[in-house]
Amino acid sequence: MDNVRDVFDAIEAAPSWDLINHPTQRLNRAMDRLNTRLDAYPSTSVFYINWGREWVFDDDAVSGRHPTGESLAIHGVIELAKLHLLQRVNQCKCGRWFFAKFAHQRFCTQRCRKKHHESSEAFKATRREYMRRYYRLKVSGKVK
Repeated sequence: MDNVRDVFDAIEAAPSWDLINHPTQRLNRAMDRLNTRLDAYPSTSVFYINWGREWVFDDDAVSGRHPTGESLAIHGVIELAKLHLLQRVNQCKCGRWFFAKFAHQRFCTQRCRKKHHESSEAFKATRREYMRRYYRLKVSGKVK
């Protein structure tokens, strides 16, 4: 995924004139790294019969020496890149990867978002002030 993002970043950083005939060195290096990485995860077409008489041609059947799950993940990244959705795959502050439903989403769950907010200095200062007021009211007997 990092290799694909490197290529996209190099495309964005390049001048807008003629990337096909005159790619930048950074773009060439990024594309070479990506293509070398993709060569390790080949796919092939496979024919098989599925549940009775239904026959299927599967164009992206994984092959090669890598585990099937890893190959499927690589092909999933390729599909996300084709659909221009790769930028939606993010890593949360807790370390988990997630697909952002919204472009501004930064956390995998509401729990992580709340935990991050509660660890900010602004929240802690507000909370300290609130608890001081609450303690004074509690000591005075006005709050149970």
